[in-house]
Amino acid sequence: SNNAAPASTRGRGSQSNSASPSSSRGTGAQGSRSSPASTASQAQQPQPAANACGSQPKDLSYDHAAEMIRLMSAKAKELNIPICICIRDRHDNLVAHIRMKNALLGSIELSCQKARSSALFPFPSGDFSMSPGIELSNGIISNVRGGLPLITASGASVGSIGVSGAPSGELDEEIAKVAVDMIDFILENYW
Repeated sequence: SNNAAPASTRGRGSQSNSASPSSSRGTGAQGSRSSPASTASQAQQPQPAANACGSQPKDLSYDHAAEMIRLMSAKAKELNIPICICIRDRHDNLVAHIRMKNALLGSIELSCQKARSSALFPFPSGDFSMSPGIELSNGIISNVRGGLPLITASGASVGSIGVSGAPSGELDEEIAKVAVDMIDFILENYW
């Protein structure tokens, strides 16, 4: 039988695994030939973990990025500041990059340098100023404020955001924080 949800019921937040862990284990179809002793010994056997390597965080998708961009763009418009936004996943791959109308041209690359910094090292990019020279490592990264890691409530790093274009790094961070603070909700409800 097909366990996938019908196309009409699929959508944001209704993502499901097609096979449940219990559907492939147990005594279901094979149980008719198992003796009570073998069933009891199977119950005493340690069961393998659902994911022996540990749970991996979700990879960021376009829909995640689009919602983060929407939130940050709204904040930037409220502050009347045109910005550039760069979103990278936990592997430092580009997920989305935008330039708002009238944002400074230099902010295009700087937003990605800030995001790259926080993707490679899950810390705010401004914290790198405490480690002189780190901005010369791993290609070009930035020690300018405006790059923030995307850390879930469970502590998993799923990527980063870089914002550039505001008159100060503090304002860039304030705009980025709007999306950072919503990362768990966004991961759960957009895919």
